[in-house]
Parts: sequence; C-alpha cells; structure tokens
Amino acid sequence: MDKSKTLLVVVIAIMAGGCGQMGSSPEEEEPEKTPAEMDPADLPQIDAFQSEHSREMMVSTEPVADGYYLMRSKIGAFTIWFPEEAVLMDNAKKSLLLCG
Repeated sequence: MDKSKTLLVVVIAIMAGGCGQMGSSPEEEEPEKTPAEMDPADLPQIDAFQSEHSREMMVSTEPVADGYYLMRSKIGAFTIWFPEEAVLMDNAKKSLLLCG
C-alpha cells in the first residue's frame, strides 16, 4: 500500500512540475507582426503583399522556398505556396476569399 501511495505522489509531482514549465520562456519575445499588420512599403514588392485582400492571407514575409511565400486560407483550412511572380486577378481574389 505504501508503494502505491509513493508512486502516486511521484507521478503527481512529475506532472505538476512539467505542466508548470509549459508556456514559460526565459525571454519574453515580442510576437512577430503578420504581413497584414505591416506597412505595405516594408513588404516585398510582389502582388500578394501589395494587395490588401491577399496580404491578409500571407503568413510571413520570409519565403518558404526560392520565389514562394506561404499563403493561408481565411479559415485556416489549407495553405499554399504562392509564387512571387503570380498575379491575382480581381475575380480570382474574390474566389480565394470565398473558398478560404
């Protein structure tokens, strides 16, 4: 009986100690701004970042591969690699917004 109580106390102590460390970091960093929160002049000079509607869906100004930036749908259901030389037409932007 004493062994099971000791084991229970050890398991609870491990869980409490591990959970106490979650979410804390030694350096409280300022969250990085999304492209939608940034000034368009500070963003890459490609259509997706310069258009207000598509800028909201861009994840980061850092390319995921040479010439491709990550774009997330409005509801977060999918992401695509958006080529920097691509141009969104007005009707394509509307359909992206409706799909996303």
